[in-house]
Amino acid sequence: MTKPKSQQPWALLYNLESHLGESALPALGRVGRPRSPIPRKDTLIQLSSEERKNIDELYGLIKKQFAPAKISRGQIVGFSLRLTSSLIDQKGGIEDTKDWGFLWEKLSGAQNE
Repeated sequence: MTKPKSQQPWALLYNLESHLGESALPALGRVGRPRSPIPRKDTLIQLSSEERKNIDELYGLIKKQFAPAKISRGQIVGFSLRLTSSLIDQKGGIEDTKDWGFLWEKLSGAQNE
């Protein structure tokens, strides 16, 4: 049985990284910028102007909802990837899809099952 989504390790780490809720780590008194609780690597992706606009809109919406927390576009992309993976699992895989439009219909629920 999977854990409730709010108790998933990635969700707890995102909350920690965004400074949402109680602080799980005691202050260590280090000088300088604190270390990131989630190690991240730079990744180059190419997005259309529409995709970039969509990420920016989601970023603004989630940042406003979680204010004054720190939100990153990387978290938006990571969340979206996890959501897509979850939808694929819920729909029983994507073996029967032929193209992007069909995949969209299947995952968005527009297709009759």
